[in-house]
Amino acid sequence: MSSQTSQKRTFSEKFIHFCNKWTPSTMVVAYIMTAIVVVLALIFTDTPFVSFSRGQSSIVGAWTRGFWSLLELAMQISLILITGSVIASSPPVRRFLSKIASKPNNMGQAVLLVMAVVPILNWFHFGLGVMVGIQFGRMIIFAAKKKGYKIHLPMFVALLYGVGITGIGISQIGPIFGTIPGALRRLVNDEAVRSMIPEVVPLSQSAFLVQNVVSCTLVLLVVYGMMWLMRPKKDSDFEEASEALIAEIETQSKIATDKVKGVLPAEKLDNSPLTNIVMGLFALLALAVFFATGGRPDLNGFNFMMVTFCLLLCGSPNQFVKSVQAAIGSIWGVVIQFPFYAGIFGLIAYTGLNAVFVNFFMLFATQQNWPFVAYVYTSIVNFAVPNGVAKFPIVAPYIVEVAARLDVPMGVMMNAYVAGDISTNGFVPFWALPYLAMFKLDFKKIFPYLAFASCGAYLIYAVFFAFIY
Repeated sequence: MSSQTSQKRTFSEKFIHFCNKWTPSTMVVAYIMTAIVVVLALIFTDTPFVSFSRGQSSIVGAWTRGFWSLLELAMQISLILITGSVIASSPPVRRFLSKIASKPNNMGQAVLLVMAVVPILNWFHFGLGVMVGIQFGRMIIFAAKKKGYKIHLPMFVALLYGVGITGIGISQIGPIFGTIPGALRRLVNDEAVRSMIPEVVPLSQSAFLVQNVVSCTLVLLVVYGMMWLMRPKKDSDFEEASEALIAEIETQSKIATDKVKGVLPAEKLDNSPLTNIVMGLFALLALAVFFATGGRPDLNGFNFMMVTFCLLLCGSPNQFVKSVQAAIGSIWGVVIQFPFYAGIFGLIAYTGLNAVFVNFFMLFATQQNWPFVAYVYTSIVNFAVPNGVAKFPIVAPYIVEVAARLDVPMGVMMNAYVAGDISTNGFVPFWALPYLAMFKLDFKKIFPYLAFASCGAYLIYAVFFAFIY
C-alpha cells in the first residue's frame, strides 16, 4: 500500500518529502558547513588544528578570529530587514496599499498590479519588497473576496515569492557590499591581490549596469509569464483563500487602524505624531547634509535613509517601537547565525584554504568565463546555504581574488554572486517560509510554479553571464 502511495506522488511532492526528511535547520547547516571547512583545512593546508603558542596560527584560532569579524555587516543587514518591515507596516503605506489593492476586478488585473509594484520595491530594497509583497498580497486577496472575483492562491503566492528571483537590486549583499570602502579588499589576505581590488565599487558598476537592468526585466517577464500560463483555466479548479485567512486579514486590518490615546504626559509623548515628525525632520536634515557634503550611498547611508523614512511614516514613537519589535523576529537568523558564517570566513581566509580554492579555480578560469563559472558555483552552493548574506563570507573571498587576478570587473562579479544566489531560490523552501505562514499554504502548492519559473530565470542569467556581460 505504501509503495503504491509513493508511486502516485508527483515530483513536487517527492521533493517536499525529501526536503522535510533530510534538510536540517539553518542553524545545523551552519554547524555542518563549519565542520566541512575544518576538514578541508586539515586536508589541504599545513595549519595545525590547535596551537597554544602565542602568534602561531591554527584552525581553531582562525575560526575564533573570523567569528567576530563581520558584526558590523550583520547589524547593517539586520537594519535592512527591520526598516523594510517597519515601512511596510506604517499607517500611510498600509492605507495606500489598501486603497490600490481594491482597484483590480479580476485575477489578471491583480497580477498586473503586483507586477507593477512589488518588483520595483524589491529591486530598491529587498526587505521592503518581501514585507510589502506579503501585506499587499493579503490586502488584494481580501479585496477580491469582497468584490466577488476569484484568485488562485497557490499561483498568486508563487508570484509574490518569485519576485525575489527577478531582481539584482541595490540593496542585495553583493552590490551594496561593494559600496563599503575597503570591504572587498578585506576579504583577501594577499597584499599584492588587495592592490588590484578597487577601494569602492559604485552601484553604477553593478546594480545599475545596463546588462543587469535588461536581464532583470527579461527574468521578470519570463517568471510572471510562465506562472500565468500555468494557472488553472477553469474557475472550478481555483484554490481560493480559506475563510480563516480572510478572517485573520480582516482582524489585522482593524488592529492596524486602531489609535492609542494617552492620558498621562509620558503616554501623550509616546503616542504623539509630533515627536516622531521632529525627530524625522532632524534626521532628514542630517541626510541632506550627508549627501550635500559628498557622502556616498553606501550601506550605512542607505540604512540611515531608511530609518529616516521609518520615523516620518510611523505615526508615533510607540508605533515605531511596536513595528520594530514585530520585525525583530525576522532577523534572528542574521543575529545568531552570521557570526558562525563569519567563523567559516575566518577558516577560509586565515588557514590558507582560500589560496587552495583560488588555485583550483585558476586552473580553468579565464577573464571571459569566470563570471559564468562563479554564477553557476554560487547557485549550487545555494542549495546548501540558502541565505545570500550568510553565504557571502564563505564564497566571496575566493570569487573576489580570482576576479582580481583575471582583471574581471568587480561589479560584474557582485552581480554574478547575487544572480547565483537568487536564481535557485525557487527550489529551496527557506525564503518561502514567511509567505507560507502568512498565506497558510504548503510549499508543495507553490513549488510547481516556482520550479518552472526558476529554470527560465536560470537560463536567462546564464546567457547574460556567459555571453553578454
